[in-house]
Amino acid sequence: MKSILALGTALLMVACSAHVAATTRPSPPTLSRDEAEQLILRADDLRRQAFEFPGTALPNAFAGSALTMLEEQSQNLGRRGLREDERNLSRELVSWESISAEGVLQVAAERRLLSPDQLSPPWSATVRQWWVRLQFVKGNWKVVDQEDLPPDQWRSVMT
Repeated sequence: MKSILALGTALLMVACSAHVAATTRPSPPTLSRDEAEQLILRADDLRRQAFEFPGTALPNAFAGSALTMLEEQSQNLGRRGLREDERNLSRELVSWESISAEGVLQVAAERRLLSPDQLSPPWSATVRQWWVRLQFVKGNWKVVDQEDLPPDQWRSVMT
């Protein structure tokens, strides 16, 4: 009987300590729309740099599947001898959801794809939307998931 009571007491203590640890764990800081926009703009700068100079590292702004995917895309461009340039950028965070930490950055620019066969291709006007999910990882907000939205699936502007 004593061993059953001791076991029950031990289980209760473990359950209580796990609950206290879970409830006292600090939550990540919240991001304002302006803070999120600055983070996403910085991430887009690094993303564009990795496509302009394939093989460029994506430091501190990305983690998880977003990091893996962008590194693969950049390396794939490099293996094929390609690079992507953008200029005359106009960027705006057109959607931000603070609860899920998801946003959509709309970029209007001129873009061209350079190859060994075509070192100076013409520029073409483009509008793209880049969806990202941010997460607080090891003390910093990072892009952990991302996707270029195809034109037929662009999300409506949200404020």
